[in-house]
Amino acid sequence: MLFNLFGPRILWQGDGGGSADPPKVDPPKADPPATPPPATPPASDPPGPVPYDRFKEVNDALKTANDRLAKLEADQRAAADKDAEAQGKWEELAKQREVELKTEKLARIRLEVAAKKGIPADLAGRLTGETAEDMEKDADTLLQFLKPATGPGVPPAGKGQGAKPLDFSTMTPEEIRKASKGKAVTDLV
Repeated sequence: MLFNLFGPRILWQGDGGGSADPPKVDPPKADPPATPPPATPPASDPPGPVPYDRFKEVNDALKTANDRLAKLEADQRAAADKDAEAQGKWEELAKQREVELKTEKLARIRLEVAAKKGIPADLAGRLTGETAEDMEKDADTLLQFLKPATGPGVPPAGKGQGAKPLDFSTMTPEEIRKASKGKAVTDLV
């Protein structure tokens, strides 16, 4: 027979006498249930010494832990606020870039419509509208004011209507002096 170190059970190895049945052992009895201590100590027993040093030590440790927790929470809040602020800046920058992109697209469309309708590039900025169709309608309106109605105006200079160059081979020196008075020789030719 061997005894188990972990409890009062007996391990059976047999006694060598031919009996194969293990001996019967009664199970250990459970401890009687613990009765809760009375809520108030009996009046006859004076209270023991209060461990003020241990109480102070535990209280100080709790205060230190609470202070560290408050500091960590404040640091986390500050980091979260900083991340939110940085995210807000990125969102603001993205919105700004979208506005710039829209402005550039509208400027490109204005130039395309102006070129298509024959409006000078200097006046392309006067076209209004959000789409190419709106700008084309505005360009048609603007063209009515740009093209003069049929009537008097300054005709464009045609070929051969300007001053003719002087032919020195047929002129006398006196005629040449009169024609060149105050003018450069290259202007005469």
